[in-house]
Amino acid sequence: MAYRPQWYDNSSKGSRAGNWFSDKPAWLLILITTFAIYLVQRYMASSGSDALSQVLGIRAWWPGEGAVPPSLVEDAAGRRMIVPGTPGDASFNWFFPVQAFTYLLVHSARDFWHVFGNMLFLFFLGRELEQALGRSGFLRLYITGGVVGGLACWLSALLQGSVVPTIGASGAVYAVMVLYAFRWPRRTIFIYFMPVPIWLLVAFKVFNDLSGFLSGAGEASGTAVLAHLGGATIGFLWFKRGDLVAQADMTRRRVVSERQAKQSADGRREMDRILGKIQAEGLGALSTKEREFLNRRSKELRERGS
Repeated sequence: MAYRPQWYDNSSKGSRAGNWFSDKPAWLLILITTFAIYLVQRYMASSGSDALSQVLGIRAWWPGEGAVPPSLVEDAAGRRMIVPGTPGDASFNWFFPVQAFTYLLVHSARDFWHVFGNMLFLFFLGRELEQALGRSGFLRLYITGGVVGGLACWLSALLQGSVVPTIGASGAVYAVMVLYAFRWPRRTIFIYFMPVPIWLLVAFKVFNDLSGFLSGAGEASGTAVLAHLGGATIGFLWFKRGDLVAQADMTRRRVVSERQAKQSADGRREMDRILGKIQAEGLGALSTKEREFLNRRSKELRERGS
């Protein structure tokens, strides 16, 4: 039987604790949190510190002694390019699983359009999409798109030996954009006062990132095109298959339940066999393994009874 995506999640409805956090939509909480952290970054940047980006951004390697940071230069045509630095005695970054989440919250402290552009798309597209998916469903989409995009950048940096961290919510926002464009392709967005179909805008952005990835120009310019493409892939899969995280969790629960049921059935059969052996041959006929099993099952039954 073919699977049809569930576009409306009733789990987000109904009574919830009447506090400020639980009553606010997910897109708004993400927007507020992201801008709040950006303000902290701006304040720290005024003192010459970029600690949040360095610590919270996802990276594969920590730069070691003698490392030279990458630099941003402009070529003769005025295009900005990243000149790779020297990693020095780099060491593997074991914190990348945590940073796969935290990198979504930090942006370039000196480029307001980095955070503003991401949050602008979240503001316009996230509201309607969250109404369709539900609060928890939207959060799962946003986080999954961001994590997959971040891990794609992490893997690329791991293979290239790059110590440059990836920052920004673009991977998560691309998941929102792509799913929205597939769900409502006829919606329009105004660019320079001209109405543009949302599917055309999103297709152009994804194609541009794909071209940048294949040519290498995207990464050279400092744009994490792999994060964009990873998030876009999640948005597409979400449209085709529905809530991937919820399905994976249901599959995990079913496997665990089936395993427990099988273990319980096997335990009952073994207990019946041992009790039959005791009845036929006496307690002294039991092997050490059978005695241990009997003691263990007796202990489990006593604990359940208490």
